[in-house]
Amino acid sequence: MLVPILLIFPFAYLIFRYKNNVNKFKSIEKIPGPSFKDIINHYRNSSEGFLKFFQSLNTKYGPIVKIWIKPMPPIIMTTDMEFIQKIYKSNDNFYTPAFSEAESLLREGLATTKSRENWHNDKQIVIKTFTRDYISNRLIVYNEKYNEFMEMIYENLEKPIELESNLERIHAEIIIESMMDSQIKITQKEINDYMENRTKYFNLLLEKMNSSMMGILYKFTKNYRLSLGYAENVIEIMENLLERHKKIPIDQREKCNLIYAFIDSGMSDDKIVDNMNTIIGGGFETSVVPLALTLYELAKRPELQEKILEEILSIVGPQSSREITLNDLNNMTYLHCVVNEALRLFFPSPFVDRLLTKDVEIKDMIIPKDTQVIFNLAEIFKSNENFENANVFNPDRFLPENMTENAKKAHLSFGYGAKYCPGKNIGYASMKLFLAKILREFEICSVKDHDVKLKADIMFRSIDGIPVIFQKRMYELYM
Repeated sequence: MLVPILLIFPFAYLIFRYKNNVNKFKSIEKIPGPSFKDIINHYRNSSEGFLKFFQSLNTKYGPIVKIWIKPMPPIIMTTDMEFIQKIYKSNDNFYTPAFSEAESLLREGLATTKSRENWHNDKQIVIKTFTRDYISNRLIVYNEKYNEFMEMIYENLEKPIELESNLERIHAEIIIESMMDSQIKITQKEINDYMENRTKYFNLLLEKMNSSMMGILYKFTKNYRLSLGYAENVIEIMENLLERHKKIPIDQREKCNLIYAFIDSGMSDDKIVDNMNTIIGGGFETSVVPLALTLYELAKRPELQEKILEEILSIVGPQSSREITLNDLNNMTYLHCVVNEALRLFFPSPFVDRLLTKDVEIKDMIIPKDTQVIFNLAEIFKSNENFENANVFNPDRFLPENMTENAKKAHLSFGYGAKYCPGKNIGYASMKLFLAKILREFEICSVKDHDVKLKADIMFRSIDGIPVIFQKRMYELYM
């Protein structure tokens, strides 16, 4: 008698939850979208993963799409600008559920915490630390690593160089080393171990997201156990790094250092490690593909290279006559437009999301609290409604006199409002520094018969690489 009774309770719970959610979210029932059968058929009949499937939904169903597997709460996928204005730009909606997929690695960091207070306090520490002096000091590390990249170019002049993998390695090293006190030297083995374990972790996460093995069932798989091991290895490397910083006497510490700012705030060691992992990932993954594709695009546009170079030379002169400073970069206004265009056309992430903290009225309907809204920013940035000839790489569109109202509203590459990226200014500076150093010293040429194809993983990635050819710039032509 006991067994049937025990079976009744979970069954009754599912019925209750089903009815409760159907009633709670009935206001969005009429939004178009795939049925449960469509989703299952896609999984059975397609070799493409669910991320690719999600990416296709707005094209198939329109700017507002509902994905609802009852009794789970629904998801709305949108490219609609009114959703951007009322939800994405709202300071009420700070939590991004998609990051919870990586919670075993990022744990309670800035990207994954569900506590608004913790999120706000941690972000304020980052914002107050990322001062002008902080950025200027960190550009020393960027300069050193970019010089290493340029040495590699000199060793391979007039030969194809694959940009994506090389930039990923260099930027990972930059973010890790620029976070550290200069007295502390992290070994190449530690960096390699960090990147190897992190890559393996996210490869398994991608495999999970592209399969039907989600939720509770996934925790019984071998891949889940492997992912926990990779996460633990990454966390251990950051814990060791933190311990080395704590051993530095207070009077010998660098005055402008993010790790010390976390320590001095009274933040727990676990939280510091979580935020270190969050910032490292956010710092290098978001710039690699935009920078690589900008060089790839410039290789096809020598006239645009010349226009950018003219500005660089007017500010810092030719070749390596002196190092480029933060003041120089801030004066490179056209190069700023180039970076904006790179982040628009080559936005690194397929999607960003928010969880509604309260009901929102949009387009004569109520979107209920607890709805996950996913914004297809990559498509929003390529919409001709927001940007004229949107698929053309054209930095001129970001000149103040050319910016339309729609473009201003859709210019969201670093987020908006309370959720804007606290590393925005150092992000701009680092990307501009890279482009300025490269273009001052090299002409960029296309690789014959190579077309870049991208795939939507957790971040956009190339399928066959992003190669270009570098030639030494002949400055007698400018004399």
